[in-house]
Parts: sequence; structure tokens; C-alpha cells
Amino acid sequence: MMPHQTMVFSTAVPLSLMCNSCSGPEQTAASIIAENEQFMMYKAMGNAQDRFAVRTTATTRSGTFTLEVVINPDMVIQETRILSYPLTRGRGILQPGFLSRFHGKTINDPIQVGNDIHAVTGDTMSSIAMSDAVRQSLAFAVQYRERMQRLNDNSPPL
Repeated sequence: MMPHQTMVFSTAVPLSLMCNSCSGPEQTAASIIAENEQFMMYKAMGNAQDRFAVRTTATTRSGTFTLEVVINPDMVIQETRILSYPLTRGRGILQPGFLSRFHGKTINDPIQVGNDIHAVTGDTMSSIAMSDAVRQSLAFAVQYRERMQRLNDNSPPL
């Protein structure tokens, strides 16, 4: 589990949550619901299937890239994608076959190269950086959900 982190709750900001695994390109308005210096979490608004996304960066020896983890309300990873990858090394992690290795993972899974995630041959360091960022993003989302549940449990009935 992640160490305690401060979360700042924001008001609605228009964002675009693309769903590459849907039957066609889908663009949905989203609102930032939590963020800190490392993560930005937002929720899709007004679509039939609620989902959350956590955006973060990962760093390898070659540099930093930006990724996003799409999570359903049960805190199961639906999709992972790399939003920006300006590096010349480690490009094998951009392949759908690698990105799909995270689908269906939950907080109970290790999400760790050498355990339940197989590294891309020749791109081990990028694979590790991606796996670490995905695991930490999911932990951030779970921590946010638990915090919201505690707040709701402590609120007086209407």
C-alpha cells in the first residue's frame, strides 16, 4: 500500500476520457476528483458505465513518460495507455500486447514484473517503470475510494 498522501479535491474540469477498448472511439466529459503532486484522478461523467482514470508519470533511466490507468467502480483495471512517450529506448511497452497485461488486475494482484507481469524483451526497465506506475495509480484510486466511503459512513443521515 502507498504511504499516506495528501489529496486535493477539485471542482469539475472538462477532460476527455477516451475508451480505446469500446466498440468505437468514445469521448466523455470527465471531472478531476482527486490529485496530488504525483497523480490526477478523474471520473467520466454522463455515460452508461462509470469509470475512473488516474494519470501519472513514470521514469526510466532514459527519461519520463506519461500514462493513464482506466479503472471501473469495482477498482479493476479496464485499460492502460501511454499518453506521451518521448523516449527512444523502451518503446516495446507501447505495444497493445504489453498494455493489455494489466487488464483485469486489482489491488490484490502484485502488478510486478517478474511476478504477474512479463517484461517486454529488451525493454525491462521501461516495463518495470510502467508496472510500478500502474500499481501505484491503482493504489491511489483505492485509497481515494476508501476515503470517500469513510466520509460517507460518518456523514449524518438526511
